[in-house]
Amino acid sequence: MQPADQTLIVQTAASMAQAIANRPQTEGAQPPMPETMTGQLILALNPGDVAQALLASMVVLMSELTKDCLAETGGPEPAARAARAQCLALSKAMFASMTKLDRMQTRAAEEAKQEAEAMEETRPVQTNVRASRLDFGGQPDENPALSGTQPKNRPLLHGAARS
Repeated sequence: MQPADQTLIVQTAASMAQAIANRPQTEGAQPPMPETMTGQLILALNPGDVAQALLASMVVLMSELTKDCLAETGGPEPAARAARAQCLALSKAMFASMTKLDRMQTRAAEEAKQEAEAMEETRPVQTNVRASRLDFGGQPDENPALSGTQPKNRPLLHGAARS
């Protein structure tokens, strides 16, 4: 990820955190989560790009709205019933968003892994040139520069001594 992308993700999370923290409150609702804590919660969902940052922000927003909705379930029965239905819908939307975010992150991780494997496959393989030139039959190497470094009485592969 480019540093510019990371900066944009943090800016997106910060602006969404500000909007979530400063949203209008209904009577009886819990006080909103502080802006810094909301931003940290968004970034804790590990968004990898701006789309994921927006989706993570929506998850946090739906969580906060669900808490507000739960405060309304203690009122008169018709209103409480409507509030419970609204809470359920918000919860379903939040979990659907979490699932989508997880899929996006999993797909991005798999693509990064495949790219790394492709880069590994295209990397040239270095062989030990010295080892590939050795004559394992006990004969001296044809390369005069290497022949001085080899012992004259090398054993054969099967441990038999040279005559």
